[in-house]
Amino acid sequence: VAFKNAIVSAGRNTSTFTMKQLRQILHVIPADPKYPDYAIIKSPTPPIMRSDMVKIGNGIPMERFRPQWDNWSVDIVIKYDYDSINVAQVANMLAKAGQFVGVMEGRPEKCALGWGRFNLGQFEG
Repeated sequence: VAFKNAIVSAGRNTSTFTMKQLRQILHVIPADPKYPDYAIIKSPTPPIMRSDMVKIGNGIPMERFRPQWDNWSVDIVIKYDYDSINVAQVANMLAKAGQFVGVMEGRPEKCALGWGRFNLGQFEG
């Protein structure tokens, strides 16, 4: 869901499609059929545990613990309506999503931390 949301968000500024249209013509699924609900994070090293102060709802600071991967990748499959959008447009929106939107906590779209950014690796059209 995070990757689809990132693509849709990036598509607001990089395409002529509305967000509703993008949600209808793009579907992101994990590449591993053993885990149909999750894109499995791959990393050569285990995550480290972060401790961060956050403000949730009522504005009172609370400590939250989260994993942090410094070098990670995921394999996803993007299915799209070939009659509505082409592979170059999908690749462009995915690249913009990685650079400007990101996924998970601290992503550029939601705060200034800039975590969760990603690069478009192997892309097969």
